Amino acid sequence: MSETISKLDRFLARDPYLFMEIEGYKLWEHPTYGDTAPIYMSTPGGRLINTGFYDLDDFDLDLCVELDRDTKH
Repeated sequence: MSETISKLDRFLARDPYLFMEIEGYKLWEHPTYGDTAPIYMSTPGGRLINTGFYDLDDFDLDLCVELDRDTKH
């Protein structure tokens, strides 16, 4: 039986830089493209989301929850 590695696990294995954490939501710099890529967010539920945002000033708990809710599972 093969073990499936999640998208989040593959992303974290590349040692991305953690910008900040907001109540379990973690905001990451892309491990390869750095600041030329949008900010990535991991959710408390274990999902990885490309936020489409480039500026950390845009983020608060409400935005994180909205992105988590509105992004297709």
